[in-house]
Amino acid sequence: MNHLPLTRTSLSSESGQAAVEFALALPLLLIVLLGLIDFGFAFNYWNDTQHLASTAARYAAVGRSPSGTLQSYIRSQADTADLRNGGTRQIPDALKVCVSFPNGRVVGQPVHVEVTTNYAWMPYLGIGAATIGGRATMRLETVPDPAIVPDGCA
Repeated sequence: MNHLPLTRTSLSSESGQAAVEFALALPLLLIVLLGLIDFGFAFNYWNDTQHLASTAARYAAVGRSPSGTLQSYIRSQADTADLRNGGTRQIPDALKVCVSFPNGRVVGQPVHVEVTTNYAWMPYLGIGAATIGGRATMRLETVPDPAIVPDGCA
């Protein structure tokens, strides 16, 4: 009896090859999947900051704020608690709302609003951080009260 062909067959067996290839590809696939999810969160936060900046510019242009100062009201209108309060791994700090009147509080002059926050990309991997924000500019339709629409950041 010659067992050589049996030995050759068992040495060239491919059982388990797919499991090894899957184990090698799985970390890369997970990083891509988690990156896509993280990008979705970042895009949502960016979209929210852009909407808040536009809303703030409109309120500043007409010199109104539904409650309190414009900056505090805009921060309270953020869609997520992450943006309103900060303190998470992705959003460590709350929104910063900045209102400026570059040519003074004169009807017809621009009011600039910038809403920003810091965003940590994939914090479980420590990739890095970026500033996400929105900006809007409108012309003043009335002179805003400095107590309601203060100049500066909050």
